[in-house]
Amino acid sequence: MQEAQIEDFLEKYPDLIEGGLKVLDLQRRTEFGIIDLLCKDKTGKYAIIEIKIDPDYTAVAQLAKYKVSLEKEGIPKEKIRAILVARYIDTEIQELCNYFKIEAKEWLLGSKAHFPL
Repeated sequence: MQEAQIEDFLEKYPDLIEGGLKVLDLQRRTEFGIIDLLCKDKTGKYAIIEIKIDPDYTAVAQLAKYKVSLEKEGIPKEKIRAILVARYIDTEIQELCNYFKIEAKEWLLGSKAHFPL
């Protein structure tokens, strides 16, 4: 399964990432690139979702840049969350996420349990 297929699926079922997420935009253009999914969570915060099958440090950098971009658009820093969704998150990536205050969620990407396609 490709990342684009996963994006399309999660756009329809964002609760699989986190209960209460509402998708605002798919492939949202910013000054620093394209956000896979831009959502709002149940508390009203913006949630930037980056989907990676095999993430490396560039995924963390992308999310950090997207956070900066939304801040430059006028959204207060405390109203922005960033979430990396991946099949597996190794220790190095988790440490980078922690440092940059990015949430990392492992998810069985491509499994039949999550994708009844």
